[in-house]
Amino acid sequence: MKPEIKEKLLIRLFSSLEYIEIFCGHFDKWMEASIIGFNAFKRELIKKRTLASKHRLAIKQWRKKVIPNFNGMRKGMAESLDKAKNGDLNYIRSDTANLNGLSKDMDGIGWDWWNEIDSKYWDVYVEHSNVAEQMASNIYYTLSGFWHPGEILDEEITGKINEKDLLKYLKPGEQV
Repeated sequence: MKPEIKEKLLIRLFSSLEYIEIFCGHFDKWMEASIIGFNAFKRELIKKRTLASKHRLAIKQWRKKVIPNFNGMRKGMAESLDKAKNGDLNYIRSDTANLNGLSKDMDGIGWDWWNEIDSKYWDVYVEHSNVAEQMASNIYYTLSGFWHPGEILDEEITGKINEKDLLKYLKPGEQV
């Protein structure tokens, strides 16, 4: 596929409602996985009281800050998706920009409690967070017009994209 055509098709993909819906699904599963994981940890606290003192600060941070913020983000993202379905992409652009700062905000939060529960919870969390963060970046850069020429073609930045999937974004009369 010619690079200039692929670039156009990637921009169409990353700004499409379909892509945004897939992103929102991963985002929601990411947030849900963190809540489910923390609830599993709270159940472990009941069984092993020693965990409470070992993870006191993380428990407080996750209960008072992280979980309420994640629930708020889920609600906000659902509202942004509804607006996107009605043609307004400004809210989804803002929400994807906010995700870029999320990992920085999480730096001071305790993570060791994940080691106290079955790794399946962490695996789901990581799977969906990685995909959601990648897609959020693609959406944000596209909707904000931040791509430098040729940059969108770099799969180290955008993630792997199947060229066959891009063909559905060809407009009538366009050729590969």
